[in-house]
Amino acid sequence: MNPLTVNTLVQQARQTALTIGNLADWLNHARQRSARLAIEADRLQLALQRCQHDAERLAQAASDVFSIGIYGRVQAENASLAVILGRQTMQVAQPTLTLRYRHSATIAAPRLTLLTEADLITLLFITAGAPPLDEQQLNQQLAALSQRRQTAAVAGMSSRCVASLRDALLRHRPQMPPANAFWMAASNLAPYLGIDHRAQLFSPLWNSQPQLTGLYRQLAHSLHGLGSRHIQLMKGELPYLDGIIDGSLATHLNSPLDSSVQIATLAGDEANRRAFSLAELALLSVELCLSQPVENDPFSEPVDILDIPAGVDGDTSTPIQRLMQAKRACQLAYCTDRRQPQLLLVGSTTTRHQDVAEVGKALTDWQQRQQAEQPPLCGDGKPDLMWVFSHHRASAGQKKLDDAVQRYVSASGAQWGSLLALDASDIRRMLAYLAAAAKATTQRQRIGGLLQALRREVRETLLGSWHQSAESQGRQRRQTAQHLLKALQARTGVHGELLERLLPERDRLRRLQRQTCSVGSSVDDPFSIGVELDLLTNASHSQNVTPDNHAFADALFADWIGHLRALPYHDAVRKLLAVDQTTLNLLVDELVNAAFRLELAAQLRHSLATAGSAADRQISQALSVLGDFVAWLGFQHLPASQRPASRIHHGQPIFVSVAQLDTARPARLTQLAATPVNGAAFYIYDWLVGLDALIEQNDGHDAASSLDNQLRARLTALSEALA
Repeated sequence: MNPLTVNTLVQQARQTALTIGNLADWLNHARQRSARLAIEADRLQLALQRCQHDAERLAQAASDVFSIGIYGRVQAENASLAVILGRQTMQVAQPTLTLRYRHSATIAAPRLTLLTEADLITLLFITAGAPPLDEQQLNQQLAALSQRRQTAAVAGMSSRCVASLRDALLRHRPQMPPANAFWMAASNLAPYLGIDHRAQLFSPLWNSQPQLTGLYRQLAHSLHGLGSRHIQLMKGELPYLDGIIDGSLATHLNSPLDSSVQIATLAGDEANRRAFSLAELALLSVELCLSQPVENDPFSEPVDILDIPAGVDGDTSTPIQRLMQAKRACQLAYCTDRRQPQLLLVGSTTTRHQDVAEVGKALTDWQQRQQAEQPPLCGDGKPDLMWVFSHHRASAGQKKLDDAVQRYVSASGAQWGSLLALDASDIRRMLAYLAAAAKATTQRQRIGGLLQALRREVRETLLGSWHQSAESQGRQRRQTAQHLLKALQARTGVHGELLERLLPERDRLRRLQRQTCSVGSSVDDPFSIGVELDLLTNASHSQNVTPDNHAFADALFADWIGHLRALPYHDAVRKLLAVDQTTLNLLVDELVNAAFRLELAAQLRHSLATAGSAADRQISQALSVLGDFVAWLGFQHLPASQRPASRIHHGQPIFVSVAQLDTARPARLTQLAATPVNGAAFYIYDWLVGLDALIEQNDGHDAASSLDNQLRARLTALSEALA
């Protein structure tokens, strides 16, 4: 097998991005011809846009050199590790950006990489405390700004950037509702809005705080004026470098203390000189690249060393200071977005117990997105995430906190390793270990593996059920049932939690009703009798049923499908249920297939039409319909004689209690069984038997069956291009 080359990888990644774009075009066309696809189209479209953006990032990562990251909150520890790795470091107290030390033949001018507009929105969201998403306000902004759409796209924000922005916000606030409809509309509108109108569109993400909205406008306009995220400092401006690195110059924004600095924007091979605010440069800079010669380089191939700061406590009395603290805390996430570094060395990560989960989540996210399911780069099987034990970690309190972070990443320690750097022999062993792993060939293999995983996600996870033939799905159905039963019967102790997570929250339905239903005067008027009749005309009267029950039922059904589809991607849910993402995806697929097969949307319409117009009554009725489906899997509508046989209550069908059987032979006194009846066990195992039968009954009712032959053939051809 020929080794992968950089050009081959870049070409494959670009071709993957192009194919995913063609799939997005197919989806826009096909959603008009399939009612079922229309319900899930927004979610799929956003996922495809995010995958296309990931493919483009992989194309860029393929041409990057191998990188080793040093992640920690103690700058002296990070700098000492960088020196051990052969790099001459800068003496800075607390950097607010990533320092990239690059080996070059001569000293080159420092280069800065700036935030994108999507990065800036994420930072403002975190600065505001990651507030809950107010979909109603967001939709109002969409409606108000739809008339401001320009004919040509405005640079700085593409539809793919909006999809990736949504994923970034969900990572910071996993409990946030998916809001697929809003993000789909925003991905179509935001690229054609000017910066001021974009600020208005996204301002609800930071609670519309005027200071933060003003910051977005000012910094986004500055980015737009530069025309490039990559700039170079002129030689005479180097004394200002420390203030940019530690962010101290940011506090001078819009004050007489701020001054301008000469920079050169790098676009291709051209460099354009201009003046730029030092305060804005300190706010926007996310990485500083320092190129210099290296004596006695321990690596045989080019290797970049990344000094990545972890979040630290600091003054948060002003929005600028809160923004800088958020930027520092997000540095590892920015590197992860660019699929860097390939190996991560971890030092002291936190000083507070309340930060353990945040740091552990950042490290877990890096490992999952950078390594996925691939083997480690190192041949001895050690993970790519390594804790380094040096003299800076002598504190017992620090050790306890680091141990807590390690347990968050992996309780067993299988996902992380450790290296010693306490004496000269330890350092020699560490350098030999890292030098053996830092190879361009292994990096290309890793990028190639990530690209294959991305293709597989699109071809199988996102669109697999829409293009597979009936024969193919029939063969997989038995395997799916066996896999689900084996996984879920081992987790019967959390069956109640599983059923609870399958249902939407009441507050979520209440917000959805406010968005989709127009409450008429008959509901607002406490003296109304629910009927409006005009006695001055001959027109026949009709009951004023408000809110619009069908609109609410349809919106609720679509939202619930989105809720189910999002469950497999919630880390907290997977940890609670102790099931993997694949198992949850299979379960959700079958429940969605059954919901369409049993026409659950029609059941919701009928139920809400007879529930009256009171909001709480409508919501309770909707939860009752969904709850019955989740609890009984549709078998409550079948007579007992047509239900599958119970495997725990021998001789009886599923979901028939002992009390129901006793009514057939009434007696004066209730006869108690010799042993207590474990009703919970009866129900749980009957539910699993019902799930097995439900999967079998779903045969012929898969997503692919809702598409005509022409659409399915086109989708199959596009999917095969990703094989």
